[in-house]
Amino acid sequence: MTIKRAHQMSLKQLEDLEALMAKCQKVDRNTIPIYKHLIDKLHTLPCNILYYENGNLVGYLRSFFFYANACEIALMVDPASRRRGIARAMLKEIIPMLQIEQIQTLYFSTPKDLNQTWFTQLGLSFHGSERQMQYDPQKPVSVSFKPAAIRLAVLKDVLGLVELDNTCFPNKKPDAEEVFRNLLSTANCSIFTLTQDQRIVGKAHVFKESDRARITDIGVFPEYRGRGFASTLIKYCINHALINNKPKIVLDVEVANESALKLYDGLGFQITNAHDYWSTPKDALEFGLSALLCHSDTNHGHAKTEKHKKDTP
Repeated sequence: MTIKRAHQMSLKQLEDLEALMAKCQKVDRNTIPIYKHLIDKLHTLPCNILYYENGNLVGYLRSFFFYANACEIALMVDPASRRRGIARAMLKEIIPMLQIEQIQTLYFSTPKDLNQTWFTQLGLSFHGSERQMQYDPQKPVSVSFKPAAIRLAVLKDVLGLVELDNTCFPNKKPDAEEVFRNLLSTANCSIFTLTQDQRIVGKAHVFKESDRARITDIGVFPEYRGRGFASTLIKYCINHALINNKPKIVLDVEVANESALKLYDGLGFQITNAHDYWSTPKDALEFGLSALLCHSDTNHGHAKTEKHKKDTP
């Protein structure tokens, strides 16, 4: 058995992770979200924990520092190796790092309707559900588009992007200016802005991953909503991905956001994956995970947490 801590995943490790994800999804039907556009980046912290046995990756944990005081944990264990303490061992590896970073809350993701009893016994609270949707070019489009000026964001747009982000996503991390400056210099990221009345009123991000394009952070100022701007932005992003030979296009949406689900469905997206989120008690010793860290494992296969600090969404 070997536990490896890595600031950045190697090509071999990424291939091993793909194989592990396939095994988990075959058994669990759905899988937790893995942000491929983030996990192959160099991080200042050893966020990747890889658990190998006989040269095979049987466990993986990634800490995503999306929020100022919360962390999202992606965790999976090979179905053939569950109930052996592997999840517990990997979590113990990251506890000191989380404490140094002054993290107060963890958000675990799990495949839809899986591990409910276990999370409840641990004292975690249900935090919500998300669906991953994938673009289907054969699906009829049922929404209309509004002509609008859309262009790539540049450095001079940073303050406008921060204002829009703070309005649409108020719980994001505080260093938004730094985030956008980093994003605008990231080769696999494109930020598209929609302008009206000589100001940025909407935006969307497109990340090019190895096998797909991911649309994220779609936002429009409240006073400009209901005019078809979001659908126009998304359609623009779809075309951008297709032009760049990324026909597989995905996005994530909260189940509670019924209007967004309806919009994406109307734009040709369909649900391909489903996962739930559970949160630990705030300010609890070892994040409320004492029962897991000190006692036996369960059939838990996947896990996750909240969004936006040192990691870029």
